[in-house]
Amino acid sequence: MFSISSSTKVWLFILLSSLSLLILGYSLFERLGLVIGFFISLVINLMIFVYGDFKLHNYFRSRELSGQDAYGVNQILETFCKELNTEKPKIQIYESNSINAFTLGLFWNQPAIYLSEKLVNTLSKDELKCVLLLCLNQIQRMDTFAFGVVSVLANITISLGNILDHVFLFSYYLKKNHWPFSQLFNFICWFFIKSIANYETYFKNDKSSCNVLKDKRIYCELLWKLNGYSETLPEIVPPGTGHLFIVQPIQNKIRWFHLFHPPVPKRIIKLLGHSPL
Repeated sequence: MFSISSSTKVWLFILLSSLSLLILGYSLFERLGLVIGFFISLVINLMIFVYGDFKLHNYFRSRELSGQDAYGVNQILETFCKELNTEKPKIQIYESNSINAFTLGLFWNQPAIYLSEKLVNTLSKDELKCVLLLCLNQIQRMDTFAFGVVSVLANITISLGNILDHVFLFSYYLKKNHWPFSQLFNFICWFFIKSIANYETYFKNDKSSCNVLKDKRIYCELLWKLNGYSETLPEIVPPGTGHLFIVQPIQNKIRWFHLFHPPVPKRIIKLLGHSPL
């Protein structure tokens, strides 16, 4: 069955959206419209490729893990990088009471794996191997790039919704906290992100990681454990960024448009054929 990778979908979207803006501008205002369409397209692309991961880099206070490594992370990473024949990413330890990890890095930047401080202090060496391998697979399969681009676009869209709500003063006129544009754009962002960060993407990364580990059970036990931690120690993250993490950072079923990951029992069933463990 023919399928398109997440990174290819992103490139197609950027190409088609840029061409559409040029064509729309020219059809409405001819040469002037073409210039306007070009500059709008340029601004959007600059936001994606220059602004990029900047917001999340700044949101999470982190330090690069270099020199002495009490956790043994660099040694594990070097072994897997040789086995997968890939370049070694940076390791960033970010301040958080939650136990989770995510990857960042557009194609011209050195990718980075972000591990929460509590994660490296809580998980065993074998569990750290599973986390690092999953993050490496995301980077190697270009999911880190694709997820990063849609995250930037989602943040732009959500910010636009907030601006429109403030311009039209909905909360002032309705005398309550009512943000129709923000809610609408949140739904739009969810569908947009899900077209890239779909369930199949996570399933493929799980399968690739288990193929290298050759031990599905310890990997599934880790997923189950991390899912439990995300319920008891949720991670508050900016809207449109939850899909970057290896498990859903917050289990809030009321706001379903912040949920992107497949349920962990479903991920385990895909690997073992049954759940719970």
